[in-house]
Amino acid sequence: MIKLFATDLDGTLLKDHQYVEKENQLAIQSLYNRGIEIAFATGRTDQDIVYLFEQLKITGHRVSQNGSYVINDANETIFHQYFSTKIAEMLYERIKDYPAYYFVTTADQILFEQEISTIVELQDLFNHRLIHTDQLNEQIKNQLNVVKFMLLGEIEQLLLIQSELNEIFKGEVSSVLSAPKCIDVMPTDVNKQVGLTHLIETLAIKPEEIAVIGDSQNDIEMLKMTPHSYAMSSADHDVKQAAQHVVDHVFEAINHLEANNLLKSTRSI
Repeated sequence: MIKLFATDLDGTLLKDHQYVEKENQLAIQSLYNRGIEIAFATGRTDQDIVYLFEQLKITGHRVSQNGSYVINDANETIFHQYFSTKIAEMLYERIKDYPAYYFVTTADQILFEQEISTIVELQDLFNHRLIHTDQLNEQIKNQLNVVKFMLLGEIEQLLLIQSELNEIFKGEVSSVLSAPKCIDVMPTDVNKQVGLTHLIETLAIKPEEIAVIGDSQNDIEMLKMTPHSYAMSSADHDVKQAAQHVVDHVFEAINHLEANNLLKSTRSI
């Protein structure tokens, strides 16, 4: 039986990066009402997850920043990992000279220092303010807890940047294409599977007792951790290959679990 349902947000549960369609909303709320744990596993900040749970009027677990932070439904931080100040400084010095927009992310803030012509459009994708600062270098030197560098640009250029960073910082960073024009750079061995593993261990849930769904490269590891995995039909081929099933909508994955008698009502309502 499935005891936890974990879903990615952008490109999966969220429509146009902004809202949950009605059928998906009802399906997630139905799982919650049946006593099945809900987790949102995303590259977004913890604040964005909190906001979404509030919108859905349910509680759940938060795996944010691609697994860098894991906070349970009791608001307890059970795992976090960020760059050492030294590595963060070195990454900043390298990344700031690349032909790409870059953002520095902490647990709950997204900071930038460049002048970005599309910042208004980018702001619309987030539930809280992107913060412009002229002191980013100093903040990093003063031990800013950087969990992720996010680079935006053309895919060909980003793949070259990713390859170079992986070589220069081998063993120190991991990077992933989290969206068609976005590369996320995190501390090594940080991914959604790692975050979910920390979560389910505290819940005494086995990998075969969870179901997961996603659509991007940063979902591949978690899709491989359970036989109950679903990729969105819009996903790239290698993402689909990592999953056991392909669906068009989150509610279809939940319906599939129901049809296979993998869901059980346990919550007292």
